[in-house]
Amino acid sequence: STIEAASLVQTAGTGTTTLRDDVTTTAAAGVNITAANINLDGLTIAASGDGVARFAGATVLNNDTVITTTGTGAITFTSTLGSAANEDNTLALTGNTGNVVFTGAVGAGANLELGAVSIVSAADVTASSTIEAASLVQAAGSGTTTLTNDVTTTAAAGVNITAANITLDGLTIAASGDGVARFA
Repeated sequence: STIEAASLVQTAGTGTTTLRDDVTTTAAAGVNITAANINLDGLTIAASGDGVARFAGATVLNNDTVITTTGTGAITFTSTLGSAANEDNTLALTGNTGNVVFTGAVGAGANLELGAVSIVSAADVTASSTIEAASLVQAAGSGTTTLTNDVTTTAAAGVNITAANITLDGLTIAASGDGVARFA
């Protein structure tokens, strides 16, 4: 069922933590989950009050997922992030003036690619590993967007990044399916 709380914090876990229904938090601790495996099953996570949305563990989207933070709350994935096999689930992120960070591979592995990845707004966006998705679209960024490893997309939306500053660090961008590669 839905969770409405000041924060949702799990500091450790050796198994799988699954969130199935919407989560709303109001404090700076936000949603901060540490587990070996994390499943996000088609929900909306809304962290207000500068709250973070942090996922420290291999994260799988079992359905389309929306994550929103307000103020300076960051959205962080510290490990791999993928879709359930053969599902191409989408991920919509709104970081407002907070950062969006992908530390591990996004959509890596056979049939684990994400659907559309959209970043509505953020300060800095950092992807430290590969990204495999239908598309990667960032509508606004007030800081620097940094891509440091290969990005592969398969849909017409391709890779479309809008940010104050963009750093591409020794990577290959492959936008198939008539996909664009646009940086503004």
